[in-house]
Amino acid sequence: MMKKILALMLACTMIVGSTVCAFASESESTGSKSPSAQELQKQIEELQKQIEEMTETMNKQTEKINEQAGTISEQSGTISDQAETISEQSGTINDQAEKIKEKNATIVDQHKRIQNLTSAVTASQSGGGSSSGQSASNAALTRNNAVTYGSNTISQGGHVEINGGKSSITFLIAVPDAATSSSAVTLANSLKGTLLNVVTVSSPVAFRTATVNFTISGVTAGDTIAVYQVQNGKWVQLPTTEIRLNHVVVTMSQVGPVAFIRVPVLAMATN
Repeated sequence: MMKKILALMLACTMIVGSTVCAFASESESTGSKSPSAQELQKQIEELQKQIEEMTETMNKQTEKINEQAGTISEQSGTISDQAETISEQSGTINDQAEKIKEKNATIVDQHKRIQNLTSAVTASQSGGGSSSGQSASNAALTRNNAVTYGSNTISQGGHVEINGGKSSITFLIAVPDAATSSSAVTLANSLKGTLLNVVTVSSPVAFRTATVNFTISGVTAGDTIAVYQVQNGKWVQLPTTEIRLNHVVVTMSQVGPVAFIRVPVLAMATN
C-alpha cells in the first residue's frame, strides 16, 4: 500500500512538472507572454492540495485495510480455538461412546445368563426337574402358556379377536432364541427403556389382523409399554389398544418374536 501511495505522489509531482513545462512550451510556440511566477505558484499550490487530498484518502483506506486485517486475524484465532474445543468435545463423545458400548456388552452378558437359566428351566421341564419345586413351577408355566424373563412373567390366555371377530383361539408363546433376546435388549437400551419380556408368538390359525390380550406381571394402568415385533429382520412397533393392570392388548398382523418394553414416552418408531 505504501508503494502505491509513493507512486501516486510521484505521479502528481510529474504532473506538476509537466504542467510547468507545458506552459513554457506553449509560451515559446505561441510567442505569448509567459505566466507570472504568481500564477505558477498558484497552480503549484492547487496541485499540491490535490496531492494532499489524495494522500489523506489513501491513508484512510490504508487504516481501514489494517483494521480489516486485524479483524481477520482475531477471527482466525477464534476459529482455531473453536476447532480445538470441537476436537476436545469429540474426544469426550468418543470416550462416552466407549463406556456405553462396555455397558451394553455387560447387559448382553447378563441377558445371556438369564437366557441360559431359562433354557435350563425348559430343559429340566422336558427331562425331569432337579427338584419338585422347580418341576411344579415349570408345569405351571406350560399349563398357563407363560414365559418368565427375569422377575417378569407373560402369558396368553385366549379370547383373541381374529379379523375383527371374537374367538376362542389362544396364541402360543415360547422362549425365543438367544440372538433374538439379545437384539431385544439392545432395542430396549436404544429406547432408554426396560425390557419386560420377549417371546416368540405363534397362532394355530391364519389371520389378517388379531387383537391379542397379553397378561404381563407388574404392568400398571399408567405405564407406557412399547411393543415391538421382528418383521423382515427389523423391529417394528405394534399398536397397543389398551394398557391396564397386568394386561397389554396388542394388534398384530403376523406372528413372530415380540418384545415388551417399558419406555419413558410411547411413540411409534421403526428400528
